[in-house]
Amino acid sequence: MFIYISITIWIFIQIMFVDSFTERCNASLLTVKHVSECPTDLTSYERSAKQMNCQNLPINFTNCKRFEYHCVLSEDLTSLVEVCAPSIGIVGNVCAKFSKSLRSIIRIHTRNCTQCPWWYNSTTAFNYSVCYDINSSQNQITNGLQGSVKKIVYAAVFAVLCIFLVIAWCLWWWCREKQIMKRVATDPLVIVAIDLGSSFSGYAYQYTADYQKETTKNILYSSWPEKNVKFSEKTVSCLLLNSDGSLNSFGFEAVNINSKMLRDQKNRKMKNETFSSYSPQDFFLFRNYKAILCTKDFEGQTMITDETGKKELPITTILQESIRYFSVKALETLSAERNIKREDVYWVLTVPAIWNDSEKHIMEEAAKMVGLPHASFTLVSAAEAAVQFTKQDNLFCIKMDEKEDFVPFNSMKMPAFLVMDLGGGAAKITVYKDQLLPKTTLINEKCGGCKINEAFLQIWKDIYGADFNKCIENYPDEIHELQQNFELIKKSICDTKPITIHIPECICEVEDYKEKINNSERYPGLKVNRGKVDIPIVIIRDLYSKVINELKSIINSLMKEEEDPIKGIILVGGFSESNEVFESLKDEYKDIHFFRPPENGLFILKGAVMWGFQHI
Repeated sequence: MFIYISITIWIFIQIMFVDSFTERCNASLLTVKHVSECPTDLTSYERSAKQMNCQNLPINFTNCKRFEYHCVLSEDLTSLVEVCAPSIGIVGNVCAKFSKSLRSIIRIHTRNCTQCPWWYNSTTAFNYSVCYDINSSQNQITNGLQGSVKKIVYAAVFAVLCIFLVIAWCLWWWCREKQIMKRVATDPLVIVAIDLGSSFSGYAYQYTADYQKETTKNILYSSWPEKNVKFSEKTVSCLLLNSDGSLNSFGFEAVNINSKMLRDQKNRKMKNETFSSYSPQDFFLFRNYKAILCTKDFEGQTMITDETGKKELPITTILQESIRYFSVKALETLSAERNIKREDVYWVLTVPAIWNDSEKHIMEEAAKMVGLPHASFTLVSAAEAAVQFTKQDNLFCIKMDEKEDFVPFNSMKMPAFLVMDLGGGAAKITVYKDQLLPKTTLINEKCGGCKINEAFLQIWKDIYGADFNKCIENYPDEIHELQQNFELIKKSICDTKPITIHIPECICEVEDYKEKINNSERYPGLKVNRGKVDIPIVIIRDLYSKVINELKSIINSLMKEEEDPIKGIILVGGFSESNEVFESLKDEYKDIHFFRPPENGLFILKGAVMWGFQHI
């Protein structure tokens, strides 16, 4: 393509409209002198130039750059003239002349010069004596005009040919892409599902060859390092963007980078290779932004405020960069494993069941902006993905006679059942009946896992008051780490043992920090031990009480509204991994079967992969 453009430009230079780019000099008109002959070598040129003495003429030529001696043809090509004028480049194997109307040296479009190079400086015209042949000039005007017409015709034909070739190439590319997308949409080599959750996000994938052998086996995940020690199948939903809105990092990596920037700034070591003049406050850090999108309607230009509370970006940018991160990570993994390319992948993106069509369209546009063609991806609600996976056998663990057994979920035996997607931001409850057809979807932001985190932070606020607020303002990375530590251990809370949490360093610097914890009247039983605090289980269960009671209230309300009895409840989502929630609900409703699949925090991702295979 570049070659075609270059050749076209060269042809147009040949037939030329260079006169539009000449340097006009009024002073040149005062120096024109007709002569019988011009210099034919450097010695005679220097002698004539010395006699003309262009640089010392008593005229104002200050606005004329490169004001030098020339001996060229006159404008009508009937005589030779000496003139002081700005030197220019003569392009296209042609002679030069002085134009009084343009007040400049210009090329003679109609006068081909076999001696002349493709480009030369106008002051060196003396080297090409053929240009001084006045008699041949008259004869070549007609021939030159005819040649110019031919050039125009050739150029036009060539331009049309170039346009045809460009159109042909575009059609070929379009057909090729269409064939690729058609193949991906019907016969991909791998399905990749991306789940952007309120608290945790991740991706899962399964190769088509593995799916054809065993549908539920060999669904793979990426491993995300937690604080460089543990590994998780999902990473925390934390997006860090550079000051220009471009992607910096996501997940645990984003938390660590942001924490390091804040520490370096405190120690005056802040340095960023891309944005060296910026501070951490110029970056955008978004946490739990998906929870906002589950609790209110939004548009493409809806602005989301970052963690500082002072900056905001459109939701389209946030969704776009989040999808970009996971699509790039997935492709890197697939390429390393089996040399998979983008055109070999079919993508499935999960969305909340509560989203309307316009909100789903925003997600689709964000996916397209990161390079996912429309034919190569689909959207699926989290509830639909979960139900898709319930069709597989022996996924649910139940206890019978104090023994655990895995059994299939049989919807035919249940007039109505619930799928409760308990995420970090909210609980999404979908009522199903009549052979897996969704009837109603409810959403309650009071039941999200983040409410437990907020109640946990309230303990510290109640004990330390203004000192804790200063920690949040001056050491947000330490408070983020405190929340992250609690997030990782709260899933296993379900016995009488207290939980142990590291005390942030900024709290340890507060005067009498140990006594304030040990002697707390509002939270009796707290005890500091070697930089950690032991929190009794009774206090932890109190944190859960409001959320669990709210879930019970929703279930009770649905049981009254539904004509058919609710016989089963499937718990999915990251917050459903909490044993405290699962056991509390199961103990409350003895007549309802509660199903919690293994790795239920990954259940939606697994179902999304299955959805992809079922709908391509």
